[in-house]
Amino acid sequence: MELLEEIKDEIELGKGVDKLEDSLKEKQIKPSDRVGKDGFSLTHWACYYGNARALQQLLYHENEAAVIVEKHGWTPGHLCAIHGQQGCLQILLEYGIDIQAKDSRGYTIGHLAAAHGNSYSLKSILDFGYDTESIDFRHWTAIHHAAFHGRYAAVQMLAKRGSNLMAVNEDGNIAAHLAASEGHMQCLSLLVYYDHSPLKVLQSHNDKGATPKDLAIQFQKQNCADFLASSEREAEIDETEGGEEKHIGFQAACDGNIQLLSMLILDGHCSVNQQDGRGSTLAHKASGNGRLKCLQWLLDHGADVSLRNSLGETPIDVARKYGKTECVALLGGGTGLETEEMMNQSPETLERAQEEIDKLTNALIIARRHYQNLGGSVEDEAEEKLKIATETHNRTVTDLKSQLENEKEKREKIEKELDQARIQLYQAKEDTKHYKSLLTADQNTSGFPAAGAGSKSPKCAQKKSNKSNYREREGGAYFRMNKK
Repeated sequence: MELLEEIKDEIELGKGVDKLEDSLKEKQIKPSDRVGKDGFSLTHWACYYGNARALQQLLYHENEAAVIVEKHGWTPGHLCAIHGQQGCLQILLEYGIDIQAKDSRGYTIGHLAAAHGNSYSLKSILDFGYDTESIDFRHWTAIHHAAFHGRYAAVQMLAKRGSNLMAVNEDGNIAAHLAASEGHMQCLSLLVYYDHSPLKVLQSHNDKGATPKDLAIQFQKQNCADFLASSEREAEIDETEGGEEKHIGFQAACDGNIQLLSMLILDGHCSVNQQDGRGSTLAHKASGNGRLKCLQWLLDHGADVSLRNSLGETPIDVARKYGKTECVALLGGGTGLETEEMMNQSPETLERAQEEIDKLTNALIIARRHYQNLGGSVEDEAEEKLKIATETHNRTVTDLKSQLENEKEKREKIEKELDQARIQLYQAKEDTKHYKSLLTADQNTSGFPAAGAGSKSPKCAQKKSNKSNYREREGGAYFRMNKK
């Protein structure tokens, strides 16, 4: 148990999995071994912490580790969906996990990814054929979860992938009911107008006979209630007026018929900014129907995209309402996936996004190394940059080594000159001593005292003695008397 705890801590830190690898090779542990009070296996913990390298090692030693179930019925894939561990989820998908597997409450990976707003994880399982109509214990599909939690990007992705917007849960609620009751305006707008039959959504009744507008009023979501009321009025006008205002130019813009539209405008049969009875222009019609080429043609010929219809909407507002992201981008609205929350991101949200980027980058590096260890070859821009950086580093090291050798030669030359100077100095000292000894010997031989040596004359000694006695008699002071 202590070994399992140590390996779990190693997986959590993400600094390396050497102990895990050695333990698996020696068969001291198995990927299915449980550790912790939650009953998670080592594979669950690898997915929980997003350690892709550890997950690869575990799956390499036991393929069945990808489908291990803990006490709530969660597979490792469920944890990836909850925590947004995209790198680990991709590895599991490549190992062939069951993306329709359900936990004890009937939640699939898609339900959890949609509920938690992990759009990249949702996209991955959709690419692998996830069934968007799969239901949980309350008969909720993935789009019910996304709408209830206000996950706009997930709602948009599921709608584009053909999810049934009119699917009902056990209470008879469609996704629009849930979005209206929770006050998620962006999601509600998309759900109402996505398939261009708003009355079908607006007049949908649940088992208690309530429409989305009734729920918005009941739960005091006034902005949603106002939006649904105005949408009902607009839809009823369209139904009663029928084809009265179906000018051929507007029909051409709706159908994306550039040839007919260009002929009508260039021949003067209608204006590029032609408006119908509710103020909608040709650009409104083209953007609402996702006619990208037609919209581009109108922009090139001077269409005014600042004009508003009777609801106060510009063409970009209509494109957003109908989920036409390409038209939103063309009209200068970014990718078209931005919600109000995304446009006002907090520093904490940006920090979490940066952490996610770092995790994915590390997972990519680990995957490349694993691929290379298996004999694969990876040649990309990152490796090219690394190669250039290595060459530059090697050149720098070579230059520094050359400079070091030059400095060594200079030092050796200086030390050699210093040794010669020391020898000359020593020789000079020895010569000085020798000359002094010779001079002393010559003076002793000639009978003359050496300079500064010998005793003083008797007369001088007597004068010094008299001066000392005089000082003592006068109190130690010596006065020199001037002669008169």
